[in-house]
Amino acid sequence: MSGDPGEISKLGRACEDWGFFLAINHGASEDLMTRIQEDLVLEGFLEAQGSSQVSLPGTPGRDVLEEYCQKAGELAGQLLKGISESPGFEGTYIS
Repeated sequence: MSGDPGEISKLGRACEDWGFFLAINHGASEDLMTRIQEDLVLEGFLEAQGSSQVSLPGTPGRDVLEEYCQKAGELAGQLLKGISESPGFEGTYIS
């Protein structure tokens, strides 16, 4: 989106007409999405099997989840800015 008036307008129309939107090309790489799915599924499987005491190197999921949360936070900030700007408010109107 990056402040592109056309993209901000599309975002505003999606919010106004539909009440929701699907974010694509959101800054989280395909590799990150694959790693989060694999790591968290593995961790969930181990817990479901009663292996909560199993300690795998690198604490599966934690680093990946932190990276994903950072990307999601960046995306949320960009979306809130665009949603604020679409009806003509300052980018910080919703924060």
